[in-house]
Amino acid sequence: MFMLNHCVICEHKKTLGIYILDSFICDSCENKLVTTAPTDDYYQYCIKKLANVHKSLHILREQA
Repeated sequence: MFMLNHCVICEHKKTLGIYILDSFICDSCENKLVTTAPTDDYYQYCIKKLANVHKSLHILREQA
């Protein structure tokens, strides 16, 4: 049985993907991200989503 994980980019629950730190990125978003030009709006959207994850992780570490 596969576990569903919440993708930090598309916010859907998927089974396949990668973890960066404590954040899951589904295989669809990962594939789209690595083939998208940095000037594309989708790329910038992903960067903002990942920046929010980084900020949240930093806040959690400060509270520990």
